[in-house]
Amino acid sequence: MTRHVSLYNVSYNNSIELENNAKEPQMKHREELFSRFANITIWLLMSFGMLFHFLFIPMLSHELPATYVEFNGDGLLIQIFLSTITLVAQSTLLSVSMLLRRILKGSLFSESAISWVNGLAASCATFSGLLVALLYWLTFQGAAAPAIAFGLIGGTIVAVAFAFVTLSLKYVLKAAIANQQELEAVI
Repeated sequence: MTRHVSLYNVSYNNSIELENNAKEPQMKHREELFSRFANITIWLLMSFGMLFHFLFIPMLSHELPATYVEFNGDGLLIQIFLSTITLVAQSTLLSVSMLLRRILKGSLFSESAISWVNGLAASCATFSGLLVALLYWLTFQGAAAPAIAFGLIGGTIVAVAFAFVTLSLKYVLKAAIANQQELEAVI
């Protein structure tokens, strides 16, 4: 009877293992599909950023000083502010895209991934600093309407939170890399 139970357990465990192995490719396929969709979305956003950078920012930097007295003579400064904010946002998206690619390839647990995480945190912090500078400049110009001010403050808080979360996750990634290296040394 003991032998029968152990054979049953072996059979039961093997069927669970086969069932889990059957689910693994399906989960891997979903993970790959979602990662690819996220990357496509990121590159689409980056393309819109380039369109914004080369078409709309020059138009805005020309139209705003001509339309509003508060911005008279500030066309170049408007173009610099908006271009810098757009480029920093694109660098943030690039860092996220590169980290997604590493996840998809299974190479996230490497020292070079830390540099992309640092870049992501730095670009988020820079983005928040630029939003604060833009808010300060708009307030100084007398053009910071309450809705614009709240939007910039909200964007700043989100960017700072994103930077801190990214830095926190960097330490989790470092610990995972150390654990993986320790496991490889044992094996």
